[in-house]
Amino acid sequence: MSKLYALEVKIQIEKDDNDNDVTLEVADDCEWAVDLKQTNSDEERKGVIISAQEEIKRDDTGSDNVCNFVMKWPGSKKQSYLTVMTELNPHSINSDLCGDDLWTQIIGMKCNGIEPIRWNITADTLPLIFALSYAKGDDDDGTADQWETGEQDVKFECQIFIGDATTPTIIRILDWRFIAVNAGGKGKGKSKKKKAKK
Repeated sequence: MSKLYALEVKIQIEKDDNDNDVTLEVADDCEWAVDLKQTNSDEERKGVIISAQEEIKRDDTGSDNVCNFVMKWPGSKKQSYLTVMTELNPHSINSDLCGDDLWTQIIGMKCNGIEPIRWNITADTLPLIFALSYAKGDDDDGTADQWETGEQDVKFECQIFIGDATTPTIIRILDWRFIAVNAGGKGKGKSKKKKAKK
């Protein structure tokens, strides 16, 4: 039986002294580096790269069913598979959708025999996930694709100077987790929370 999991992120946007906002958009063609667990087992597969652009035909069906990742766990005769649900991506994320206590869903994964348990993200791969856009001024000397490892409760941080602002707009990623969701996109049960290493 298939289950739907969502990857949720806590994002904080601190506006500059000109009150400039930033919009983050999740790329449909990005790759997701995750660790997977077999359903009802402790067996794990680490370092898996999944892309919605890679379609794989399952060989255990008589139809043309495709997915984005397929495997067989040791001792299992059936294929386990995962499909990226890009239609669950938010159109855009700005400061209205962010906050210290607000989880924002960024991708969905429909799974059978598999559970995503960790998102393996780094400062170098974050620009491939989030496209940042903002109103640029003539003297804009900021960059929208340089993330750094944060401190204390901040996992990653990106600072952007926009126009003639004297303080930067700061985007912080505070935490992320996988959570089981129902058909309506709302969480249920226990979340698959991932504590990132600094």
